[in-house]
Order: sequence, then C-alpha cells, then structure tokens
Amino acid sequence: MKTLALATASVAFLAAAAGSALAAQQADGTVGSVTANTITFTNGQSFRLEHPNEALGFIPGDTVSVGYQNENGHPVALGVVRRPDPTKSSG
Repeated sequence: MKTLALATASVAFLAAAAGSALAAQQADGTVGSVTANTITFTNGQSFRLEHPNEALGFIPGDTVSVGYQNENGHPVALGVVRRPDPTKSSG
C-alpha cells in the first residue's frame, strides 16, 4: 500500500510540476508494449515519451500509472511509475 501511495504522489508531483496552465491527467493500465518513443497499454491507449530514458525498465505486463497532458490532440507522458500488480499477493 505504501508503494501505491508513493506512486500516486509521484504522478501528482509530476503533473503539478508541469504547471498550472496545463491540464494534466492520469491513466492507469497494463503495459502492452514499450519503445523508446511510446508506451502502449493493453487496451490500446498509448502515450508519446519525450525522453527515451522514460521507457527504461518497463516491460509488457507491468502495471503503471502515467501522468500525461494532451498536446495537439495526442497524449504526451509527463512521467511513468510502476504500481503493484493488484492480482498478486503482497505476502
């Protein structure tokens, strides 16, 4: 539960850091594919990554939260954080 709170706080911080003039949003999902430029959920929703290092460490199957904003009608990730998989027991 601590990890989820930290992940949520991290996305909120990233969204706040983007500035109050931008309408930041959050999406939660399971990674279906990831490249240096894009992260795509299993539901087909995808986000452009402005920096290739944002994709490092994420693999298909990871449960993530993406803070993003729409730029010219396309979602652009402000930050991506891994969340605990709700289908797995924590002990």
